[in-house]
This record gives sequence, structure tokens and C-alpha cells, in this order.
Amino acid sequence: MFLTQELVALRWSDVDLDGATVTVCRARTVLGGVDVERPTKTRGTRVVALDAGTVAVLRSHHGAMV
Repeated sequence: MFLTQELVALRWSDVDLDGATVTVCRARTVLGGVDVERPTKTRGTRVVALDAGTVAVLRSHHGAMV
């Protein structure tokens, strides 16, 4: 469940397509019916490596959005 909360909190500014990484530094959850953004459970930041296929899909998707 925590992974899902971290995934939905990602922003394009967390994604480094040239470096093939994503930085995870926040999570989103619903408290009392309100969507809340907060630090990760451990309050730490992680950098996750992306494979070439994922980078290609994200690059294509980002290009279609702008």
C-alpha cells in the first residue's frame, strides 16, 4: 500500500529521464476524506533506477502531455 501512496505522489520534476532515475520523496493519502501529501513513511528519499524501456515510454508520454 505504501508503494501505491508513493507512486501517486510522483511529479514530473521527480523524474530524470536523461539519468534514468526517479526520486521518491513524498506520499499521498486520504485522511478524513481529504487528500494529503506527506513525507514517505521513513521520511527518507530514495532514487530508483529506470530501465531503458520505461524511460522510452515515459519520454513518449511526457512529450504527448506538453
